[in-house]
Amino acid sequence: MKIILRNFLTVFCLVFPFIAKTQSLQIGQKVPDLLLRHVLNYEDTSLRLSKLKGKAIILDFWGTNCPSCIIAFPKMEALQKQFRDRLQVVLVNDQDLDSTKRFFANRSKIPFPQLPMITGDTILQQLFPRNYLPWHVWIDADGTVSHITDAWNATDANVKDFLNKKTLSITNHEYIADFDYNVPFFAEGKGRWLDKVEKYSFISRCVLGASAGWGNGPVPGNDSSYRIARNCESIVDLLKAAFSEGGKYNLEPRSTVILEVQDTFRYVVPKDSKDWDRWYVQNSYSYNIKVPIKQAATVYNAMQGDLMQFFNLTATIEKRKIPCMVLIRTDRQDKLRTKGGEAFSNLLMDSENPVKQIRNMPFSELSIILRIRFENPAVSKPFVDATGYKGNIDLQFDAETWQDFNVPELRIALQKYGLDLIEKEWITDILVIREKP
Repeated sequence: MKIILRNFLTVFCLVFPFIAKTQSLQIGQKVPDLLLRHVLNYEDTSLRLSKLKGKAIILDFWGTNCPSCIIAFPKMEALQKQFRDRLQVVLVNDQDLDSTKRFFANRSKIPFPQLPMITGDTILQQLFPRNYLPWHVWIDADGTVSHITDAWNATDANVKDFLNKKTLSITNHEYIADFDYNVPFFAEGKGRWLDKVEKYSFISRCVLGASAGWGNGPVPGNDSSYRIARNCESIVDLLKAAFSEGGKYNLEPRSTVILEVQDTFRYVVPKDSKDWDRWYVQNSYSYNIKVPIKQAATVYNAMQGDLMQFFNLTATIEKRKIPCMVLIRTDRQDKLRTKGGEAFSNLLMDSENPVKQIRNMPFSELSIILRIRFENPAVSKPFVDATGYKGNIDLQFDAETWQDFNVPELRIALQKYGLDLIEKEWITDILVIREKP
């Protein structure tokens, strides 16, 4: 367990004049010849570093409020014993001499470590400021700082390689003096740690002026992460995005959402545009989630949980019989079968061609595009393909009929091919949103 230090530095006791001008030491820099006082378990009450010349040093910064520091004392004693001719482990804390003695005196089950211990330290903590405990500084036999690292790296193998001047594959730490603990991690330092964040999700108020919606998919420039990002959307639209699961369910038509709530005003955008400014400020939200790409399959489940918990709602996909626009076959004679030729479709093209057509392409091309046209909040009824037709087809429409999506005229055009669009009760997937008590 690491103990985070919020108040990093206490008032300094400037024992030597150079300390007042000394910056923190970095890896590769020489350690000054310090005289350190208030030393326990040593031949004297003070310790001068030059007296340890020829030995490597591990400064083990610890505190009485750091259980993992205390648990590690026997391990550090064993290292000292094993490498006693070439290594000196020195324990360092910033609690005064009397407090340190009392700590051990009042805890009979914690034996006093058989290692030199500097108490009431204000000098080493200035040279080696730290973010947490335990914090280890490794100094080679020449007095040069070699590593500033975690306590777990103090292993037999690492220490042996260190003493033999071999390169160690351990992580060195940089003290971050300006870290702001009062802001979210990913926002700290104007987002300087974002590249380290593997997973996050958040809900915020609408960010007016930003893009209306950012979509979903792999993070641009980072194919190892997947995200969903929405901005300035109603609670219902956010839930629809979560429960549609990237197109698995068609929840765009109005009739596919049922609100079982006391007052719908806070959930959906009002029809009267004069209310929009006030409504968007008070009732629209942004949602953002990022996960490792291997968790992309479950990202919508995570989004659902976030939204339901935050808004105190339950939402479920249920099967209900509701009015739908159903595409059916009206003629046993196959008037769609292709005559062959090069595959072509311009149904989704904005061309000046007066004819919209499909040539020698699967029937699903028509079905999918009709569904896309019906997947619109302005359309009250969902689309269902009940034809069961397989195979490639030829079909064409008047461009104006298709572009205006005039349903009566579209029906006439479809009837030429033995198809029709009819309104019919159909069991389909709907989203039911309920308020919790």
